[in-house]
Amino acid sequence: MKISNLLSIPNEPKVNLEYDLNKFKKFRSYSKELDFSKVINPKLAYFIGYLQGDGCLEINNKKISFCDEYLDHLLELKNLSENLFGFGGTIRSRISSKAKKECYLLIIHSVQLNEFIHQVFNVNLGIKNNLRIPPVILSNKDILRWYISGLFDADGTLPKNPSRVKQKFVDVTFKDKEFILEIKQALEMFQIKTLKPYCRVAKSPHSDYISRTWELRIRRKEYMVRFLKEIGFAHNNKRHRATELLNLLDPWPSMDGATE
Repeated sequence: MKISNLLSIPNEPKVNLEYDLNKFKKFRSYSKELDFSKVINPKLAYFIGYLQGDGCLEINNKKISFCDEYLDHLLELKNLSENLFGFGGTIRSRISSKAKKECYLLIIHSVQLNEFIHQVFNVNLGIKNNLRIPPVILSNKDILRWYISGLFDADGTLPKNPSRVKQKFVDVTFKDKEFILEIKQALEMFQIKTLKPYCRVAKSPHSDYISRTWELRIRRKEYMVRFLKEIGFAHNNKRHRATELLNLLDPWPSMDGATE
C-alpha cells in the first residue's frame, strides 16, 4: 500500500465500537475539547497499533506518550492525533539512557483519552505486559492491516541498506510470546507465513538481569513481497527502505498483482 503520510491513511471502512459515549464524549485537556467516535477506522487502528509498540499509557492515567528517534514521524503522529481526537499533544527531545543519543517524545496530556484507550481497546497501563490484539480490530481485515502496519512501524525492522545485505528480512519483536503468536495468526489471514517465533536472550552489561524477547521473522521472498504490498510500512524512514527492498525482491511486478 502506498501513502504519503499518516493523514493519507484511509477513513474507511468503519466498524462500530461498543462503549458508553457519554463517559468520554466531552472533556477538556489544557482547555482543549476532545471528541471520540463510535467507530474505529484504519487511522485509529494504526494509532492503536503504534501505541502498543512505541507508545505507553502512563500508569497515573494522566497522559499518553510515544518515543521515536525520528522527529518527522512524531510530527505526523501528532497530526494524526489531532485528526482523530482534536488534540495533538506536545513534542520534546531527550537523550536516550540506553542508546545515548537524542530521541523525541510526543506527550498527549489527557486523563480521559488514556482511559478511553485503556477501557475500549484493553491496552494496559504502564509496563506493556500481556499485550493482545483488540477483538474489534480482528473483526475486519482492512482495519487489521493498518493495525499491523502500526505495530511494524513501531517494533518492526528491515535492512537499513537492502541492496548491501545478503539475507533480506522483515521482522517484528515483542517481549510477550502470546502476542507474537497472535500477530503470526493475523499475518496468516493475509497469506503471509513466518518462521517459528525465536526467543532472543540477552544479558545486561551493567547487571545480572537477563532479558528475553520474541522475534517473528519473515524470510521467504514471496511472503516478504506479500507483506510489503498488502501491509507495508507507513513510517517515513522505514517506508523508503521498504520500497527499496520491494524493488529488489520484485523488480518486475505484474500489473494485476500490486496492491496500492
